[in-house]
Amino acid sequence: MLRALLLLTITLLPFTVTDARAGSASTDAKQIVMYVMPQCGYCERARSYLRERGLDWREIDIAASAEAKAEFDARGGAGTPLIYVGEQRVSGFNRERLEQLLDAAES
Repeated sequence: MLRALLLLTITLLPFTVTDARAGSASTDAKQIVMYVMPQCGYCERARSYLRERGLDWREIDIAASAEAKAEFDARGGAGTPLIYVGEQRVSGFNRERLEQLLDAAES
């Protein structure tokens, strides 16, 4: 019963969450979007990395609503995290690829 109530509550919440962090770098939440799932270890690694760099991002939990999942699927998502820096895509937590894209976006 509690699990059903929690699931119902989660599905009624908006599916996007702005996870503002430092905000000092020029790359901001409008440019970085990360699709996540609850208890995703690779998602947490990506969050930690973005925090290390002092960046803001917009986070979309694909388990929170059908709309979020549909958006994820439409973007070709297969696993989480799915990260976009502008229009450039990173599937999974790939630190080297993220560094390349973020460095280019900050230039």
